[in-house]
Amino acid sequence: MKENRRDERFPITVEVEVLIPGFWKKRKRILRTIDMSNSGVFLECDEKSCPPVGTKLEVRISGTVGGEAPPLVQAKVVRVTRNGMAVVFLPG
Repeated sequence: MKENRRDERFPITVEVEVLIPGFWKKRKRILRTIDMSNSGVFLECDEKSCPPVGTKLEVRISGTVGGEAPPLVQAKVVRVTRNGMAVVFLPG
């Protein structure tokens, strides 16, 4: 399978808040990253509970950084697999 990635991905496990208003019963979920790059992230979730390709969402690292909540980053689901979803960061 040919890789079409713009940026190198690095394995990293971090909890992130994922917000999709109106998709899940709760407004946000905490998911774990599998890998991350400058242009996107792969998030661990069950295929049945992942939003479909094309869904716009917001992500941010869970917790605080330097005493403040990290910024929300706009993103879009570009791929869903049995163990997670790939999202690309959108320009701010």
